[in-house]
Amino acid sequence: MSLILLFTTLSIFGCVGKVSSFNVADIFKNSSVSRDKALFVVNGTDILLRGVSSNCYHCVEKTYGVMHDGCISQVVDTTYPWNYFVIKKDSLKEYAVCNGSYHFGEQGIYQLDVIDDQQEKFYCNQIKIIKKPSFSNLPLIVLFAVLVSLIIVPKVGLLIYRFIYLKVTRHLSTPRPGYMSLDGNESSESSAPHSTVDYINKPIKRNRVKSIDTFRGISIAVMIFVNYGGGGYYFFSHSSWNGLTVADLLFPWFIFIMGSSIYISMHSLRKKLSKRKMTVKIIYRSFKLLLLGLFLNNGFDLANWRLPGVLQRFAISYFVVALVFLWFDSPNEESETNSWKNMFRDVWFPFQHIVMLLLLTIYLLIIYLLNVPGCPKGYFGPGGDGDHGAYEKCTGGASGYVDRTVFGLNHIYKNPTCKSLYNCFTYDPEGLLGTIPSILLTYLGLQAARTLLFYKSKNGHIIRWFIWSVLLGALAVGLCGGTLNDGAIPINKNLWSLSYIFAMGSTAYLLLLICYVLVDVLKWWNGAPFYYAGMNSILLYCGHEIFENYFPFNFKNDDSHAQLTIRCSVGTGVWLIVSYVCYLQKIYLKL
Repeated sequence: MSLILLFTTLSIFGCVGKVSSFNVADIFKNSSVSRDKALFVVNGTDILLRGVSSNCYHCVEKTYGVMHDGCISQVVDTTYPWNYFVIKKDSLKEYAVCNGSYHFGEQGIYQLDVIDDQQEKFYCNQIKIIKKPSFSNLPLIVLFAVLVSLIIVPKVGLLIYRFIYLKVTRHLSTPRPGYMSLDGNESSESSAPHSTVDYINKPIKRNRVKSIDTFRGISIAVMIFVNYGGGGYYFFSHSSWNGLTVADLLFPWFIFIMGSSIYISMHSLRKKLSKRKMTVKIIYRSFKLLLLGLFLNNGFDLANWRLPGVLQRFAISYFVVALVFLWFDSPNEESETNSWKNMFRDVWFPFQHIVMLLLLTIYLLIIYLLNVPGCPKGYFGPGGDGDHGAYEKCTGGASGYVDRTVFGLNHIYKNPTCKSLYNCFTYDPEGLLGTIPSILLTYLGLQAARTLLFYKSKNGHIIRWFIWSVLLGALAVGLCGGTLNDGAIPINKNLWSLSYIFAMGSTAYLLLLICYVLVDVLKWWNGAPFYYAGMNSILLYCGHEIFENYFPFNFKNDDSHAQLTIRCSVGTGVWLIVSYVCYLQKIYLKL
């Protein structure tokens, strides 16, 4: 309504040569442009405005307004730079006056004047800022500062308390010079503390590795924050098509750490149960995950029941990787030696690698060789308005075609992230073909845990995980060519492209390494509050999905970043408190 009021007022008064910082800003003061939007006003005679977001790859610019004897006022998106084209229009022809790319600021007002030099030549002045944009990231900075304070302040306070306590106790217990202690021995200074290097090289004890639960807790906490709206920030929303945002990291991190959990749990179970009994347990758990995913996908509306989903992807990935580990495993955990073979002891599992390579080969053959009606083979684009509209119904290429054929349009996701930018066709990001890359990512997570249990040196874990992170990152960069859209295989979460899997494996290894050093090695952080969430991740995931639309997880707001950030923070915070209470009561939901 505020935008309609603003446009109406501008139209009534006219704005050719009249739009000044006084009248537009004054109008703006009594109305508001919504978050991630700005107002762009172009003054001129017989002009039209065309434009397109710079994030829309190979998209044809659209005409946004035509105004005679007045001006054009257009609300533009501020998420990415906007490419604009000002066209002079007369009865005979159209010709370009100026064009450019400009990154507008949220809730700002901008003005562009088209100048007539009286010689039938037109040009544009520089864009003027009529109203300065708001600093939209402030709520997020405050949230981050609060979160860091909650983690650091208790730790600093504890260190200060321990320092004072030790000072006092040492002063009271230290005998005076020349006196003997009660046991008859002279007092001596305590031995110097171990250096950080010595501590890192200290052999690891076979107890619960808190960094894995911390990793999982970070993933679920940020996932809940994102699903509640992410404060309305674009980087807490999934990418429109190619590229990465924070939201694109979370699901694959969860898949990765599930692979680690598979190895740790089955490593101990295989010493107690036969392979047949373990196979039954794997099938049963996969089936429960699958049913739970279908239930959360609105199973009461059979006509529009979405069949693919997040938990369904978990179920299939778990099923395949767990069975491959169980039936193609060759225990190789001999004691560490100085032999060169020891360096590769955790990766020498050829049969498991062969199975993964076969699955990957099948995936690539389908992607590149399947005939998709009206689409080129190996198409990775969004269809719709992308590629100049040449492949309108080719969204996702073979991946989209397989899902639409197998499940039907009524049983897959109907609002893909590419809808708003590309006007793309129906596409499901958790479809069938993408399951194969997710299996590979699960297997990479299993490899991380295998390294953890095969070697005793903490320093060895850190070095190996760092190497894995670098290698996978290099593969991702190589496949995407270091570009957003022009590489052989772009990084794409919707497709779960191969470059995306390698990028996610790289970031997952890096995050796990950071958590491991801070939590399990140096012990600078106990993982709270994420550690408790990581121990009850299924409960938190299902709970936030079921109660998403209920208070205190959802409440009225004015759609500003500040209000949305508060709402999302409160909702996420409540679930973190729930996880802590469950931890105290030893309540854990497991499937």
